[in-house]
Amino acid sequence: MHGHRREWRWRAANARAAVRGPKMNSRLATADRRPVGENYGHVPARAVVCLMAVFILGGIFITRGTTEEDSLPSGMCAGGGQCSCPGAPPGSEEGLVVLIARQWDPSPQAAAQHQDVSYVQPRMGEKEVVLPHSSLSSCDVVALVELAMQALPLTEGAYRGKGLPSLHTEAGLPLSAEALQQLQPRQRLVLLERGELFLYNPSSTPHLIDLGDGQMANVTTISSVPRVFLIRNFLRDGEPEHVIKRAKPQMERAGVHFYETEQDRSAAKQVRTSSNTFLNAAGDPVLTGIDERVARLLRLRHHRLSVSSPQYINQVEAQMEHMQVVNYQPSQNYEAHRDYFPRELYPSWGELQEDKNRMATVFFYLNDLKEDQGGETFFPRAGGGPLPRNFADCSLGMKVQPKLGDAILFYSMHAQGVMRGAVDDFSWHGGCTVNYGEKWGANKWIWNYPSGSTRL
Repeated sequence: MHGHRREWRWRAANARAAVRGPKMNSRLATADRRPVGENYGHVPARAVVCLMAVFILGGIFITRGTTEEDSLPSGMCAGGGQCSCPGAPPGSEEGLVVLIARQWDPSPQAAAQHQDVSYVQPRMGEKEVVLPHSSLSSCDVVALVELAMQALPLTEGAYRGKGLPSLHTEAGLPLSAEALQQLQPRQRLVLLERGELFLYNPSSTPHLIDLGDGQMANVTTISSVPRVFLIRNFLRDGEPEHVIKRAKPQMERAGVHFYETEQDRSAAKQVRTSSNTFLNAAGDPVLTGIDERVARLLRLRHHRLSVSSPQYINQVEAQMEHMQVVNYQPSQNYEAHRDYFPRELYPSWGELQEDKNRMATVFFYLNDLKEDQGGETFFPRAGGGPLPRNFADCSLGMKVQPKLGDAILFYSMHAQGVMRGAVDDFSWHGGCTVNYGEKWGANKWIWNYPSGSTRL
């Protein structure tokens, strides 16, 4: 533990030294006020002016291209200079009081007692932390993370990944120097350990997020156990039609992924009677755009990579399977099942034994269905309920009515053990029988680590 703190302080000191460097160089650069070109002898003044113009314009474009995901978590402003934080948030004489917690999981027992699937429980392990004015006024995010780590020390055997610990808002926005200026008294923050993925906490108010295309979205809690969130109008005009058009020629009877230990596979075929196919986003700007929004929704990010860069897309694609498209005709359904793979049932699957698994599902509705048409997505264990006796019983738990363009996000893992592959057995879900008409849907499966499983 003490070695970990020494390593953090060493990294923090180096981060501050890196911040001070450009400021010192800028003083040297402005000390000599002689005319441009005078110090360069054989270099014409006109050439020097042109070079300076290129550097200035390049800096402008780089600055304009900065997004919320490109923010530097080490206390530096965009461009690498020291941040003066003229808009430092107000606070008491001692500083600004915020509420910080590590990621936590709602109690299934408490959810069952309240008999309300959307009941939001008090956040576990929350600590009041006073952020001093000195750190706020200098945008010293590193010092604030150190304070949070002192208030919430890691337990023995806790996950420690690569990179640096970080503070995030409840909407998953990293606490950068710019975001620091927007803090409010008693605002809730989340402390993530090195390399830990962010998961949304259930909340009584929607999480407002930027999907990167100029559109803001509300991530609304509709179930705490398991964690299920509704995002209205996630898909853009024309996208559902595009997905259906691409998928139709290659739809086939949907299969199930058999357990290695399963004997009666003929019975398993009755669990799922719909049809499906998989679409690769490569070369398709519509599917690529959906993938980018999914990555932003889940706050998948790679340190210091712009979300618009090809490197970033490659990184997040390694955590996503190809888009699955599903179609349900009248009388077809999909009984309750789990999206994750129980590692004890796949003893020879190396990735599962290394704590890799499906972490989350984003399901998109590609057409509208009326209430009497059926076709809802149901979660039989929502609210902490028991394992159902009849896995096709849609009267249990909670149901989501399909609405064109909407999406739901649900997690197959616990927040506290997401990097250890701790799966959530309350995440059972299925597709209710379609009574008449048809249902079109699609989904993205996201893993907690980069995986070779792009299509299963």
